[in-house]
Amino acid sequence: MAPVVKDRRGSIVVQFALLLPGLIVVALMAFEVWQIIWVQKSLHMSAYQAVRYISCFPLELQEQKDVTVRQRAEALIRENLAQDPLLADRVDDVQIYISPLGWDCGDEFDVAVAIEWQVTMPILDRVWRGNISSSYHEYIRCRE
Repeated sequence: MAPVVKDRRGSIVVQFALLLPGLIVVALMAFEVWQIIWVQKSLHMSAYQAVRYISCFPLELQEQKDVTVRQRAEALIRENLAQDPLLADRVDDVQIYISPLGWDCGDEFDVAVAIEWQVTMPILDRVWRGNISSSYHEYIRCRE
């Protein structure tokens, strides 16, 4: 029996087989975290673009009689998100909040963008549901 105990051939394969499920779970979790960070970044950039447009060009928006400021800001957000590969098919699920806008210099407004996101871990049978959101608070800037 002594020769069997001293024979260590194949022990690396056994160790790797024991560690492989854990490595797969860690890799899947890292991928899901990357997706959440990517979606949050996309929401952040779309809200930023809308806020920047509204705050810098309020007079141009006012002159467009057929399009309200809220509609143009929502269109900017949806256009930006439609270019994202993770959100292109879920643009209609995005919730957009734009506070009431005034047209005087220094008037403040908010833009918030959110989407319900679900992470499913098939190996662990766990589901995480939550909202990923981004918001901005800005004011109307006047040119002189």
